[in-house]
Amino acid sequence: KATVSVLYWNEMSTSEDDHDEDAPLVAGGIEAIESQDEEEIIQKEGLLQVAEDLRQDWRLLLSLCCVGFFINCQPSEPYLSKYLTDEKNVTETQQECCVWPYDTYGSFVFLLPLGVATEIWGYRAVILFGLLCRQATRVILLYGNGLTMMATMQVTYAAATGVNTVYYAYAFIACPARIAPLAVSLINGSYHLGNVLGSLLSEWLVDIMPLRNLFYVSWGFTSIGCLLFLTVFPAPMKDFKKPESVFSMLRHEGTSAVLKELQMLYSSRPVRLWSMWWVLGYGAFNIVGNYYQNQFFDLSPDGDFGYAEAGIEASLALGAFLPAVSPRDTRQKGPLLLLVGSAVIGVALLVATKATVLYQAVLIMCLVNGVFAMHQSAAEINISHTISKSRRYAFVFTSNSFVGLGLAVVIQKTLSHLHANTDKYYYVCSAETFCVAFFTVIYATLYAKPCRNITPDNLTDNDL
Repeated sequence: KATVSVLYWNEMSTSEDDHDEDAPLVAGGIEAIESQDEEEIIQKEGLLQVAEDLRQDWRLLLSLCCVGFFINCQPSEPYLSKYLTDEKNVTETQQECCVWPYDTYGSFVFLLPLGVATEIWGYRAVILFGLLCRQATRVILLYGNGLTMMATMQVTYAAATGVNTVYYAYAFIACPARIAPLAVSLINGSYHLGNVLGSLLSEWLVDIMPLRNLFYVSWGFTSIGCLLFLTVFPAPMKDFKKPESVFSMLRHEGTSAVLKELQMLYSSRPVRLWSMWWVLGYGAFNIVGNYYQNQFFDLSPDGDFGYAEAGIEASLALGAFLPAVSPRDTRQKGPLLLLVGSAVIGVALLVATKATVLYQAVLIMCLVNGVFAMHQSAAEINISHTISKSRRYAFVFTSNSFVGLGLAVVIQKTLSHLHANTDKYYYVCSAETFCVAFFTVIYATLYAKPCRNITPDNLTDNDL
């Protein structure tokens, strides 16, 4: 008889919703299995299930993923900083202080209204709004001039990427629960794979056409994504019943009803844990994403930025897909995943400040981005599983992003006022991710029970 050691965790919530038969019995818990054979069996079953789901539902998954793939296939992206410097006469200092921060500012302003709008007008209407904002971004980049227009470009881009949160959440209302974790991971991964192709194309195209023309090519791919959305994007499942919007609840039932709803949504401990990551980790990643290109440009003004961007986007795609291999393990081992991953990112960002050549910085950013994407998919899977009865996926996702970007706005505004360089932003983001690791340890300490040995004879449902 194989002996299995389990580190028990207290029940993840005291609310009635968490004791629903569909809720995870030990959501967010850590299960340490001593048998290597048992671990291999679980991994093989997870991969076989993914293959079977892909075989059965490939048309639905493909129609969901193709839009994200094309809208993010942007050959111009690796050369954006160089383009603004050479073509738009916006200096690197101006980019750091007066252009990139508006991506965070814009995301902060748009996110909460986008979540409310999704509940009022529906997911598809909000996703279409994001696609139109992408069109506006392309037009401004090509035909706008001056610092003000480039800052405006970042605001429209922020609105477009803010809608990504709604796009990811759409997987949980367009797909059966059986494949929803796989769908959200594939949507995340396909979105980044689009930029892998775009980045590789950029290295080929930049040698045969003017830099400006890359932005026309990106506009073309964005337009293809819009066309696919209008023609093949799937409708919600027939049994999906849109919940009453929070805005309607506020208008008809008052503030107390809204507060009660929020309390219900965030009463579960897995939701609180991953929302904590969303506030600190998501905000930190948003800041890093705005500044790593400047570091690349400083280290090698004539570097192969397309290949660098392709590597980073490939790591994002891989990281996004990993939680889908075993959604159950993602829920049960969530704290361990969060603790180790956050510590890795924190150390990596500190090491990034010491990079002296381009390839060092690129490898570090690949690691940081891959772990972040894994955390993002895990957060979406854990939270959506726990709040499946309310179906307020977009509202919770955008609310968490809103708070996280609110903190990021404060950080960027402060550092921008101090004229901080890229290294200073990395230091602050590293501190944020270490805070995630610290709070995860606190979570584990508060909600863990003592270990005990169990055998197949005394194994119960709660042990699973």
